[in-house]
Amino acid sequence: MNLADKRKIALLKKCLYFGKYEYAMMIVDNLMHQAQTQNEPELLRELSVAYHVMNKNRESLGCIKRAFEIEKSVENLQYLAIANESCRNYEDAAIEYEEILKYKDNENIYYECIDAYKKLNLPTESIRIAKEWVKKHNDANSYSVLAFEYMEIGMEKEAKETCAKLKEIAPNNAVTINTIGFLYETIYNDYPTAKEYFLKAAKMGLLDAYYNLGVCCKQSEDFVNAEKYLKRLINLNAKSTMDYNYTLGTVYFAQRKLAQGYKYYQKRKNTKNITYRNRNYLWDGKDYPDKVLYVQAEQGYGDNIQFIRYVSLAAKKFKKVIYATYDNLVELFKESFPAEKYPNIEIVPLSEIVRYNKFALLMDLPYLLHMNFYNIPAKEQYLISNRHKQENFRLNYFNNNKIKIGLNWRAKGMGLRDAVYRTIDAPYYFKNIMDLDNVEYYSFQMGDIFNMLDKYPKIIDLAPNFNTFADTAAALKNIDILVTVDTALAHLAGALGIKTYLLLCFAPDWRWFENDKKTEWYPNVTIIKQHDRRTWDDVAEVLTKSLKQDVEKMNTGSSVKRTEDE
Repeated sequence: MNLADKRKIALLKKCLYFGKYEYAMMIVDNLMHQAQTQNEPELLRELSVAYHVMNKNRESLGCIKRAFEIEKSVENLQYLAIANESCRNYEDAAIEYEEILKYKDNENIYYECIDAYKKLNLPTESIRIAKEWVKKHNDANSYSVLAFEYMEIGMEKEAKETCAKLKEIAPNNAVTINTIGFLYETIYNDYPTAKEYFLKAAKMGLLDAYYNLGVCCKQSEDFVNAEKYLKRLINLNAKSTMDYNYTLGTVYFAQRKLAQGYKYYQKRKNTKNITYRNRNYLWDGKDYPDKVLYVQAEQGYGDNIQFIRYVSLAAKKFKKVIYATYDNLVELFKESFPAEKYPNIEIVPLSEIVRYNKFALLMDLPYLLHMNFYNIPAKEQYLISNRHKQENFRLNYFNNNKIKIGLNWRAKGMGLRDAVYRTIDAPYYFKNIMDLDNVEYYSFQMGDIFNMLDKYPKIIDLAPNFNTFADTAAALKNIDILVTVDTALAHLAGALGIKTYLLLCFAPDWRWFENDKKTEWYPNVTIIKQHDRRTWDDVAEVLTKSLKQDVEKMNTGSSVKRTEDE
């Protein structure tokens, strides 16, 4: 790059830092023509990063693709892999990360490659990469990652063998001790022993082990010690890779202590990415009838489906509310909040540049609205599916007189603990509900690690038809009952008014509080909760009994029917 271009890039970075995206786009547009005509890979790389910061991931990918075509360097390939991952092109990203590993032996690249394959629901590939890491390095970190991969998909024998090898090669390593703690927690369900290992690893200097100890206490509903150990990380001002402020906040949330929880929750990692401009625009909860509030999506799809209920309440305090969310949710939310009914609410993708005066993150809305977890705004249905898509699904998959039951048995892409606690061995625990009279079964599962569809070929697999949540919503509106673990699908069904059985682990996510039958969030959802963390037998027994009763009533023309669209 010449000096003039370097100055423009410096100015561009300042605009991005201060959140002046309108001005940033003017500079980008000016530089794009030059970068394309002069074939400057360095400039294209800088523009790719700028687009990425502004959530314009497709444009970011286009720039770095062109840069790589001009200069096939490892650096450009790494940027290309990141851009593909941001665009959810996980197959391309995984292949590119593998190619990078041929030239760059880097721990972070191994992590990214494994993660990309996990997002593709290809556990055998993620394990293959972890094994290659072990073969090349034969150290505590590589064996630890391999053990975690086995634990996540329930390969108990392999997890135990890998931990035994880990103890053999690095017996006094904090990473080893921490990994064995996970083994006792997730495989043996021995929480006291797991806590001992985590505490030992923490005292050996692995600060993340304090986080694991705090979470382990939380999972055993020992909130006092969960607070104690997570606060220790804060007191140490630890540069942990874990978001301990977020987790400590949710420990209080699980006890319905919203105000105490937000003291820490507002310091979560997502808040560190707020631009300088948005920090100056932060909403304080007051009424601003002449201003525009920009609400930004964060965290998972389920969080956004659950918390969008607060957007209409915030809209009462502003001239207009703009809710910027993930591409996969835009169509569904636009359908649910049409301009005719909600004239001062606008749904936009995160990549769209708009003007506003006030800023808030979605998950902060309950606190800013001075609400608590005892008066959750809930109604039978607050999201709406597209009628045309709904009818297409009916004609193609649901055009029969049978009772229609949807199934979902695994959470994914949420870390080791969530993968273990939000997954049920469907072929085993669902076996007694698979032969109910006059029932058609439908799979909503993305990624079937238990080969449920092979073992029960009569199940109709709908997942390949889901490109966005608008598609999933349209399919859901055609079923009578959904059976699901704690995933975004549970929130979507709840928000659509679908009769749902939600299967929860012994110590579930904070939002389900102490509830074990019903939830304030969704009147149409029935909770069936583990009473013994070591087995789902009790859950399967209650589920089977409940479904048999429902099916019997529906077969005799009783009143158990799915909720109609508004």
